Amino acid sequence: MAQKVIFLQINKPAQKILKISQAALYHFQKKMPLCFLAPNDIAQKYVDELLWKEPLLSFVPHVSAKDPTTELIVISTEMKNQNQASHIFNLTTIALEWQDNMHIIYEFDDQTTPEKKALSQIKYKQYRHKNCIIELK
Repeated sequence: MAQKVIFLQINKPAQKILKISQAALYHFQKKMPLCFLAPNDIAQKYVDELLWKEPLLSFVPHVSAKDPTTELIVISTEMKNQNQASHIFNLTTIALEWQDNMHIIYEFDDQTTPEKKALSQIKYKQYRHKNCIIELK
């Protein structure tokens, strides 16, 4: 299967919360494993708390993990695919290296500040250089 990166366009910080919770809910409902890679413990805790509150009328069952797990939705600061998900949501500042079972990486195309826009452009170029299929949403 071709390696694909989906850049989710963000123009306002609140859109990040929506995209994260939508992705988690979609993957949970479809029973498709999803691994969130967080850049640090603070971001991991933020996503963990977000998924217990969103969507408003429910929550998305998940775990925070530093070790491999079989849970559907995982948040980790380790640069490893802890639940062998084919879909990864990269919240870190670096482009990911592909692993065999990964098929889709979600990235933010963050336009909220000049610095974040520049970081998104760097990641875009890195994935393009790796011959990934790139989709903008």
